[in-house]
Order: sequence, then C-alpha cells, then structure tokens
Amino acid sequence: MPVTAKLSKLFYDRLVSRSRTNSWTGSIRWTQPTEQRLAELDAKWGRQWDRLDGKLEQRLAELDTKLDGKVDRVAAELNATLERRLGEQTRWLFVAWASLLIPIIGLWIRG
Repeated sequence: MPVTAKLSKLFYDRLVSRSRTNSWTGSIRWTQPTEQRLAELDAKWGRQWDRLDGKLEQRLAELDTKLDGKVDRVAAELNATLERRLGEQTRWLFVAWASLLIPIIGLWIRG
C-alpha cells in the first residue's frame, strides 16, 4: 500500500474520531443548558400565554356585555318604530276602505 493511502487513512481516522469526540462533547456541553433554557422559555411563555388568555377572555366578556346592551337598545327602537308605522298604516287602511265603501253603499241604495 502506498504511503499516501496510509497517511490519508490515518488522517481520516484521526479527523473522524476527533470530530465525533468534539461533536459528542459539544452535544453534552450544549444540550443540557439548551434543554434547561427551552424548559425555562416554555414555562415563561406558558405563563405569558395564560395571562394573555385571561385578558382576552375578560375583554371578550366586556365586549359581549356592550354588544348585548346595544343590540337590546336597537331592537327596542326598531320595535317602537315598527309599531308606530303599523298603526299609521292601519289608520290609512280604514280611511281607504271607508272612502270606497261610502260610494258603494250610495250606489246600492240608489240603485
């Protein structure tokens, strides 16, 4: 076997073993603090999410209360307007019937 092949094989073996060692120790060195940091962030964001969720529910309840009041007020106004218009329409309907009925009765009596 030529010397270059032996050197490259030896070089490759040492390089791979060092990279494996470095990556293994690097993963040990970085994994634990990273997992702890992720757990801390998860707990922090969980608390923040709970607080945000509470605020959102409170604001939705306030909005629901405001909307219920406005809807009730608008429904009452609409109901009052509708009753007034129907009353006016009924009066005009009786006037129209009376104006038609009087000539009909007059023609019937005359006829």
